[in-house]
Amino acid sequence: MRRFDGVTIRIQMSVIILLLMSSCNQQSTKPSQAKGELAFLLQYNNRLPSDVGFLTNHIMERRVANLLKEKYEPFIQSIGEEHPLRVDSVKQVVFAFYGDNQVHQSITVDVANDAIWVSYGKLAKDSVSVADRTSLEKPL
Repeated sequence: MRRFDGVTIRIQMSVIILLLMSSCNQQSTKPSQAKGELAFLLQYNNRLPSDVGFLTNHIMERRVANLLKEKYEPFIQSIGEEHPLRVDSVKQVVFAFYGDNQVHQSITVDVANDAIWVSYGKLAKDSVSVADRTSLEKPL
């Protein structure tokens, strides 16, 4: 039978206590809670923009109108076929796509960074893109 001295037992107890303490102090890896005036958009995954008032609620309407200025009305009037909103809940980004092969319109909302990008044009490759936070890179 093996005999343990007092030092060995203290070391083992210290290691056990450290392991227990470290296991209790682990942080969750789930995404952080969204904040800000655009956070409500994250609940609209796979919903049609018109069904949830994506461009008609006061927050998005104000932000997109301020971004497009005199091009806001033509943009809204030329909205093409809508597609379901796509939400990346980890990155906290909402993607709205409108149009077909001929006309392209999209809105990207970075909820985490409170930023909006609007793209529009006859063809996707020739589209114009504007952003309210030009220092940020548009999420993909």
